Amino acid sequence: MDIRQLEYYSALVRKGSFTKAADELYVTRQTLSKAVRNLEHELGCKLVCNRDGHVRPTETGALLYAEAAPVIDSYRKLEERFLLRNDPRALQPALSIALGHGVAFSLPGDYFEKFRAEFPHVRLSIEELPTDSVLELVAESEVDVGFVGSTPEYLQGFDKKLLVESGLYISIPPTNELAEKDRLTIQDLEGQPFVTYGKRNHLHRFFVEQCKKAGVHPDILLTSSDVYTLMHATQSSQALYFCFRNSPAQERVTKPLVLDPSPQFGTFAVKRKELPAASFAKLFWNWLK
Repeated sequence: MDIRQLEYYSALVRKGSFTKAADELYVTRQTLSKAVRNLEHELGCKLVCNRDGHVRPTETGALLYAEAAPVIDSYRKLEERFLLRNDPRALQPALSIALGHGVAFSLPGDYFEKFRAEFPHVRLSIEELPTDSVLELVAESEVDVGFVGSTPEYLQGFDKKLLVESGLYISIPPTNELAEKDRLTIQDLEGQPFVTYGKRNHLHRFFVEQCKKAGVHPDILLTSSDVYTLMHATQSSQALYFCFRNSPAQERVTKPLVLDPSPQFGTFAVKRKELPAASFAKLFWNWLK
């Protein structure tokens, strides 16, 4: 048994798929399968099984996975300390991050650049998706960490960190009567034209639920996951839309939406709960602030 076998096996358990784990490791599926079979042969027991189309660890496999994690971490730290000293390009782990639509506006502009400045050996791969798609990728270990605008009640089953408690703000054209108010209530939105990101976005879902509870019926003109489509629609129809307090907006005003009770709505970092993260993902998770 060697460190590479443990790394291959650990990736397989995290990803739950030979194909996905092979892609992460940049090896062929056959190479990964052979390494796991050899490890099973050496240990004299079955380590994984197939359940509902996903590769899952057996009882012995789960024990091995848990005990291998600190060993792999220690090995990676040795690599970072000694191998990188001689060749900084020798170790370039990739950290996969998924952002929910609009979440980037809630974070400082240099948020990820600060991490890269502190840990230049970690490559970042970042994509923007609907909120539910981000959570699906995190749950399937397709990405290491997700960033979403949400509330704790929608994030059960994930490890989570609240990064920005953003609250709820609405962008309003200055010609709208609501622009004169200091703050808005849910009742103020009766019949108001709205555009939103749609049902796969947690803010939209939360908004619809709150309106239903209050018996309020805003006029939702358009839902779309495309930012440019939404922005064009707001200009052409003079519609309202949700934004962050400091979101840039030309010729519009931003007002807080006050709810009772006030929800803890904000930007959360999330990761899969039941399995330890890869060492570089753990590094990023601990760095998050």
